[in-house]
Amino acid sequence: MAMNVLQRVSKSLVAISVGAASCLVLAEPAAAATPVCSTYRNLSGYLAPTSSAGSRSCWLQRGHKGDGVVVLQTILDICYGDYLDYIGFPYKVENDGDFGPITREALRQVQKAEGIDADGVYGPVTAHTIMIVGTNKPCNYVNYV
Repeated sequence: MAMNVLQRVSKSLVAISVGAASCLVLAEPAAAATPVCSTYRNLSGYLAPTSSAGSRSCWLQRGHKGDGVVVLQTILDICYGDYLDYIGFPYKVENDGDFGPITREALRQVQKAEGIDADGVYGPVTAHTIMIVGTNKPCNYVNYV
Protein backbone atom coordinates (compact mmCIF):
# COMPACT_ATOMS: atom_id res chain seq x y z
CA MET A 1 0.00 0.00 0.00
CA ALA A 2 2.84 2.41 0.83
CA MET A 3 4.33 1.74 -2.57
CA ASN A 4 1.00 2.56 -4.20
CA VAL A 5 0.94 5.98 -2.47
CA LEU A 6 4.55 6.65 -3.48
CA GLN A 7 3.78 5.70 -7.08
CA ARG A 8 0.78 8.05 -7.16
CA VAL A 9 2.79 10.90 -5.64
CA SER A 10 5.61 10.23 -8.08
CA LYS A 11 3.25 10.22 -11.05
CA SER A 12 1.63 13.42 -9.82
CA LEU A 13 5.00 15.13 -9.50
CA VAL A 14 5.96 14.04 -13.01
CA ALA A 15 2.65 15.34 -14.36
CA ILE A 16 3.13 18.67 -12.60
CA SER A 17 6.72 18.93 -13.90
CA VAL A 18 5.68 18.16 -17.47
CA GLY A 19 2.81 20.64 -17.24
CA ALA A 20 5.08 23.38 -15.89
CA ALA A 21 7.68 22.67 -18.57
CA SER A 22 5.09 22.88 -21.33
CA CYS A 23 3.97 26.26 -20.01
CA LEU A 24 7.55 27.50 -20.19
CA VAL A 25 7.99 26.22 -23.73
CA LEU A 26 4.75 27.83 -24.89
CA ALA A 27 5.53 31.25 -23.42
CA GLU A 28 6.74 33.84 -25.91
CA PRO A 29 9.28 36.56 -25.20
CA ALA A 30 7.77 40.05 -25.03
CA ALA A 31 9.77 41.06 -28.09
CA ALA A 32 8.01 38.41 -30.20
CA ALA A 33 4.97 40.69 -30.50
CA THR A 34 7.17 43.52 -31.80
CA PRO A 35 8.54 43.06 -35.34
CA VAL A 36 12.26 43.03 -36.11
CA CYS A 37 13.75 46.21 -37.65
CA SER A 38 14.60 44.54 -40.95
CA THR A 39 14.91 47.73 -43.00
CA TYR A 40 14.88 51.52 -42.63
CA ARG A 41 13.02 54.55 -43.84
CA ASN A 42 13.72 58.18 -44.52
CA LEU A 43 11.88 60.43 -42.06
CA SER A 44 12.09 63.93 -43.54
CA GLY A 45 15.80 63.57 -44.26
CA TYR A 46 16.64 61.35 -41.29
CA LEU A 47 17.16 57.60 -41.44
CA ALA A 48 15.70 55.27 -38.83
CA PRO A 49 15.52 51.47 -38.53
CA THR A 50 12.00 50.20 -39.18
CA SER A 51 10.08 46.98 -39.60
CA SER A 52 9.21 45.79 -43.10
CA ALA A 53 5.82 47.48 -42.58
CA GLY A 54 7.57 50.82 -41.89
CA SER A 55 7.02 50.95 -38.11
CA ARG A 56 9.70 52.44 -35.83
CA SER A 57 8.23 50.29 -33.03
CA CYS A 58 10.52 47.41 -33.88
CA TRP A 59 13.53 45.78 -32.26
CA LEU A 60 17.08 44.60 -32.90
CA GLN A 61 19.37 42.51 -30.75
CA ARG A 62 22.61 40.59 -30.94
CA GLY A 63 22.52 38.10 -33.81
CA HIS A 64 20.27 40.17 -36.08
CA LYS A 65 21.59 41.14 -39.52
CA GLY A 66 20.46 43.45 -42.30
CA ASP A 67 19.68 47.00 -43.33
CA GLY A 68 18.06 47.94 -40.01
CA VAL A 69 21.29 46.99 -38.24
CA VAL A 70 23.36 49.02 -40.74
CA VAL A 71 21.30 52.14 -39.97
CA LEU A 72 21.59 51.55 -36.21
CA GLN A 73 25.36 51.13 -36.56
CA THR A 74 25.52 54.33 -38.63
CA ILE A 75 23.64 56.18 -35.86
CA LEU A 76 26.00 54.79 -33.22
CA ASP A 77 29.06 55.75 -35.28
CA ILE A 78 28.06 59.18 -36.61
CA CYS A 79 25.76 60.50 -33.88
CA TYR A 80 27.51 58.96 -30.86
CA GLY A 81 31.04 58.17 -32.09
CA ASP A 82 32.57 61.21 -30.38
CA TYR A 83 30.80 60.33 -27.11
CA LEU A 84 31.98 56.71 -27.31
CA ASP A 85 35.55 57.95 -27.91
CA TYR A 86 35.23 60.36 -24.98
CA ILE A 87 34.22 57.62 -22.53
CA GLY A 88 37.04 55.40 -23.78
CA PHE A 89 34.97 52.87 -25.71
CA PRO A 90 37.77 50.78 -27.25
CA TYR A 91 36.16 49.89 -30.59
CA LYS A 92 34.79 51.62 -33.68
CA VAL A 93 31.27 50.54 -34.60
CA GLU A 94 31.52 49.16 -38.13
CA ASN A 95 28.54 49.42 -40.48
CA ASP A 96 28.65 45.74 -41.43
CA GLY A 97 24.97 44.91 -40.83
CA ASP A 98 25.82 42.33 -38.15
CA PHE A 99 24.52 43.11 -34.64
CA GLY A 100 27.44 41.63 -32.74
CA PRO A 101 29.04 42.23 -29.35
CA ILE A 102 30.58 45.60 -30.30
CA THR A 103 27.26 46.98 -31.55
CA ARG A 104 25.53 45.67 -28.42
CA GLU A 105 28.02 47.24 -26.02
CA ALA A 106 28.10 50.55 -27.94
CA LEU A 107 24.29 50.63 -27.79
CA ARG A 108 24.38 49.90 -24.05
CA GLN A 109 26.72 52.86 -23.51
CA VAL A 110 24.44 55.14 -25.55
CA GLN A 111 21.36 53.93 -23.68
CA LYS A 112 23.09 54.71 -20.37
CA ALA A 113 24.00 58.20 -21.62
CA GLU A 114 20.39 58.81 -22.69
CA GLY A 115 19.05 57.66 -19.30
CA ILE A 116 17.11 54.63 -20.49
CA ASP A 117 17.40 50.92 -19.64
CA ALA A 118 20.87 49.89 -20.84
CA ASP A 119 20.04 46.38 -22.02
CA GLY A 120 21.82 46.51 -25.39
CA VAL A 121 18.56 45.82 -27.23
CA TYR A 122 17.19 48.36 -29.72
CA GLY A 123 13.45 48.52 -29.10
CA PRO A 124 10.66 51.11 -29.25
CA VAL A 125 11.89 53.08 -26.20
CA THR A 126 15.42 53.29 -27.59
CA ALA A 127 14.09 54.11 -31.07
CA HIS A 128 12.19 57.11 -29.75
CA THR A 129 14.97 58.29 -27.42
CA ILE A 130 18.28 58.18 -29.27
CA MET A 131 19.33 60.51 -32.07
CA ILE A 132 18.92 59.47 -35.69
CA VAL A 133 21.28 60.32 -38.52
CA GLY A 134 20.44 62.73 -41.34
CA THR A 135 21.02 61.95 -44.98
CA ASN A 136 22.51 65.42 -45.57
CA LYS A 137 21.95 66.86 -42.11
CA PRO A 138 23.54 66.40 -38.69
CA CYS A 139 22.22 63.96 -36.16
CA ASN A 140 19.02 65.03 -34.47
CA TYR A 141 16.45 63.95 -31.94
CA VAL A 142 13.25 63.12 -33.77
CA ASN A 143 10.33 61.84 -31.72
CA TYR A 144 7.96 60.27 -34.24
CA VAL A 145 5.14 58.21 -32.82
